[in-house]
Amino acid sequence: MCTIMGFSKKTLTRQEITPFLERTVSRGPDMSRIIETPSGWLCFQRLAIMGLTEAGMQPFSLDGDMVACNGEIYGFRPLKRQLEERGYRFHSGSDCEVLLPLFREYGLEMFSRLDAEFALVLYDASADSLIAARDPIGIRPLFYGYDRAGAIVFASEAKNLVGLCQEIRPFPPGHYYACGEFVRYADLTTVQSYCKDDLETVCRGIRNRLIAAVDKRLDADAPVGFLLSGGLDSSLVCAISSIVLGKHIRTFAIGMDKDAIDLKYAREAADYYTMWVHQIKTPIAAMGLMLQEDPSQRGRELEAELFRVERYVELVLSYLRLGGGATDYLIREQPLDPILRQAARRYAPLFIRGKVSLELRETELRVLTDEKWLQLVVEQVLSNAVKYTPGGRVTVWTEGSWLMVEDNGVGVAPEDLPRIFDRGFTGCNGRMDKRATGIGLYLCRQICRRLGHTIAVDSEPGRGTRVTIGLARPYLEVE
Repeated sequence: MCTIMGFSKKTLTRQEITPFLERTVSRGPDMSRIIETPSGWLCFQRLAIMGLTEAGMQPFSLDGDMVACNGEIYGFRPLKRQLEERGYRFHSGSDCEVLLPLFREYGLEMFSRLDAEFALVLYDASADSLIAARDPIGIRPLFYGYDRAGAIVFASEAKNLVGLCQEIRPFPPGHYYACGEFVRYADLTTVQSYCKDDLETVCRGIRNRLIAAVDKRLDADAPVGFLLSGGLDSSLVCAISSIVLGKHIRTFAIGMDKDAIDLKYAREAADYYTMWVHQIKTPIAAMGLMLQEDPSQRGRELEAELFRVERYVELVLSYLRLGGGATDYLIREQPLDPILRQAARRYAPLFIRGKVSLELRETELRVLTDEKWLQLVVEQVLSNAVKYTPGGRVTVWTEGSWLMVEDNGVGVAPEDLPRIFDRGFTGCNGRMDKRATGIGLYLCRQICRRLGHTIAVDSEPGRGTRVTIGLARPYLEVE
């Protein structure tokens, strides 16, 4: 989202403009900055999506020019490479950092060349003046007005300008402002020619354009979420995104207290997926029985892949149960050792296939838990350990009421550690392993919370990972 503001003159001081900027801090909660130009001010509040480090904070500057942009520049990576070949240097992963080099190359013609949704304010050092522009459709908001000295002021929301400008106007889409004039650079309303393709070609073109439109909007350094109402448009977007990304996506549904039709359809979709999971278990079991009769190498490979399919189906079912507020917990005191050995036996083929050794130390610990749900957590932790420890070693033991699972695998990057329990987050390792869903560890934390357990991860890249599960439940008593 982000907030931008641009003051063409220094009618107000930095202290005086700050309250107007802070009215929209919800648009940019990560960082805030006010930069002084020779004649005015540029302001920016950041919601970090691309180039998440501080280097991606705006306004960007280049030889005196500055820009603050609320937008998304599609296909910026090849643009960036082309500009680097022309001698430009970049200091962040932000897509908006390409704007000033593009302005240097093309001037005001830049706006008609952009494939983007944006609202921006650019300080042109050569003219000591502001240039503002908005995308052709007006997806990103931008407003303007004139302060008490008659100087133009730009802002992301109208409320930034209340009390600052007597009259507040929406910035026209498909226009830029320069040298005191608004100029239309894009006209989407005038029809210059008509399509004469047959129906099949038209439908194929719509499909291809829709997929391409969704695809180019999935490039983000921050996790991507999706609004899913259960309607046709959002369902299509989510379906395409899931296929393009090759993993589960994180969806959100919003409904009113009364007649929440969107939530109704979202629940119906969840019910359908639950039914699907139960139905697909039968053919999975049948295929497993058939493969047991095939002793060949190919049969063993297919059996291993089928195990992965079964595991993913179980994850989906567990995910749906948790999301639906499932309460099928049977909490009782029981020995931990059989739970660990059952999980180890189930994953033995993967350990053998990956040439990973397992040291499972005997424990006499008794825990107050739900056997089925805790075993699911242990299995998921073992699954990750096997996946990221090829040819290595996994050790499982207890210390007091703590369960430890340690491997000497690839480890987790330090920047990924704080987010590994986030739903849908796969991190650096997940991006290398295209099968990663970002759901497993999220489920582990949710299950542990409901069981009264804790789970934490310590890791060092290249040395391995330790998962610690706290099994003490001091606030429950066994009758």
